[in-house]
Amino acid sequence: IIEEWLDTLLPDDAAERVSDRVSVLVTPVPSFGKARISRFESKEDLIRCNMASTHIPWFLDGKLTRNFRNAPHIDGSFFASPSDYFPLSDEVIRLDFKMDPVMNEKANDFVKLISKDGIWSLMERGREYGKIMDKRGDFRLLQK
Repeated sequence: IIEEWLDTLLPDDAAERVSDRVSVLVTPVPSFGKARISRFESKEDLIRCNMASTHIPWFLDGKLTRNFRNAPHIDGSFFASPSDYFPLSDEVIRLDFKMDPVMNEKANDFVKLISKDGIWSLMERGREYGKIMDKRGDFRLLQK
């Protein structure tokens, strides 16, 4: 369902729009190292990267890993440290639930959000925190 939603939501030229502007962190298996992906071959490649980056083993599809570029991967935040994403600077917009005190407190409960209401609640909290980030000026790098 998520892949279909992304395919519908993202424009056909999404990969060209975000290449070298957006990075997605994935965790290759079995090394459990980190790979920061910033270039995307196509819209499908971008979607597969995002699906690998958010793959919690066995949770979404009953599988241990998610295939991305012919290799197994799992959630990019698995064993990640802040420096795995980017060096902290003013030139980066960081979207991380851990930066939101409300969501960080609920971090261990995410896999329990199986109900439709739980998903909508999670999305609403993301919207609320996005407004907080906007008021702080966190999105100033984005073109208006």
